[in-house]
Amino acid sequence: MRLRTIALAAAWLPLAACTTAAAHTPAYTVLSEASSIQADHTRAGSADLLMPGATHADARAAIADYTARIRPGTALMYVKVIHTPGASRYVCRARWYANAHAFTRYGQGPQPDTWPALDITCP
Repeated sequence: MRLRTIALAAAWLPLAACTTAAAHTPAYTVLSEASSIQADHTRAGSADLLMPGATHADARAAIADYTARIRPGTALMYVKVIHTPGASRYVCRARWYANAHAFTRYGQGPQPDTWPALDITCP
């Protein structure tokens, strides 16, 4: 009986992990991306993520997912989530800093303790 329970739990564990991961990252479309090389040879960029009907929690999850995939060499990234293409209002926006140098150059306010740092604002 005990062995059967362990086998059943082991079989369900991967399924539960997939379900949990999918629930935390809502679907979004990268509407636009832009980047440029700065004077210090680092890259700065921006991205608009399209999420019709997104809540603040959805937008935060999408921003976290997008910024987790930022390519090496990028120092600063601006990301915003919008409901419709061409929208003048955003659901949430964020600034992502790769390290303390990027924050000193582009950021303001108290310096974060961990890097990369993500500052998300939702009105």
